[in-house]
Amino acid sequence: ASLPPLFVAGTAVWLLPLVVALVRSGDPSLHAYAHELLFKQTGTRYAAAWHHVQPAWYYLQVIATLWLPGSLLLPQLLPAWWRRIRRGDGRHVLLL
Repeated sequence: ASLPPLFVAGTAVWLLPLVVALVRSGDPSLHAYAHELLFKQTGTRYAAAWHHVQPAWYYLQVIATLWLPGSLLLPQLLPAWWRRIRRGDGRHVLLL
């Protein structure tokens, strides 16, 4: 399976400036920052994500309080977004 071009472009926009800065700098604190960011924060978070396990009632509460209020607005928002997108207003595409 190949990676989508937008995924690769988005990753490059994030990673390329860091790589350029690392190559051009001999600052050990910058290298330590890159190691912390790339391997400890990002890698460890994905490798050991199971420490966030909560009981089912916790997730039901999160859905009810954080997701549900916003999703109740979608029936009113989607037609307005669609009209604006059809008129060529690209700002609303970013919201979707």
